[in-house]
Amino acid sequence: MYDGRREKKQLKTKTTDRHGRVMTVDPAADTPMKRFFESVDHETLHYALAENPKYAAFLTALLNPEFKRYTFMRIARDHGFTLHELQVLYTDFSRHMALLQALPNAAKALPQVMNDTIENSKNKLVVCPRCDGKKQIIEIERGGDGKVEKTNLRDCPVCKGVGEVTALGDKHALDQYYEIMKLTNVKAPININNTMAVGVSNNSMMNNDMEKLLRLSAQMTMGRREQDHEHKPDQD
Repeated sequence: MYDGRREKKQLKTKTTDRHGRVMTVDPAADTPMKRFFESVDHETLHYALAENPKYAAFLTALLNPEFKRYTFMRIARDHGFTLHELQVLYTDFSRHMALLQALPNAAKALPQVMNDTIENSKNKLVVCPRCDGKKQIIEIERGGDGKVEKTNLRDCPVCKGVGEVTALGDKHALDQYYEIMKLTNVKAPININNTMAVGVSNNSMMNNDMEKLLRLSAQMTMGRREQDHEHKPDQD
């Protein structure tokens, strides 16, 4: 007798995991999971699994000789672990180990890197691109027929006869320098433009605002002093 439900069940060859990945019903035919297992370092994977008690049973099954007849894909499927989860676990663990190995060299090189960043942020004198550092350029005068009638030498209009111009420092390095010195996103305590617009003539008020500005500058360069913490705003 024809059983449509049985035929429909037999035709089902695909399913999805909890991360939405389409995979085969048969774990042994899960090619992406198999490719992952064949590509990673198994010892590193075992260390990554051992870091979290959540994977203890899964790791035990992988190392148990009694489960050798089962594929990695089958064991992972039986323990409910997805390809996405294992990829993130392995990648994060490998990145963490790489950072730990590179940390001594990174710490040793940090002063030099910071010095290089500061130097790259500075403006520099470079050869003038107009005169190539020769300080003068040649002016050519042509006649009506286009032929050269006269040539003159004059000081380069770009470098003013110096042969060098100032090139701005690297913007990215400059941004990093401001971050190091904590000079980003700092708001001034007074609006200088508004003060000028209203024409404040009270010397005591101007001195008070200047004192606040100087105090803020000192805090950014040398840190806050104890008396700054105890300072109360002036009452109007």
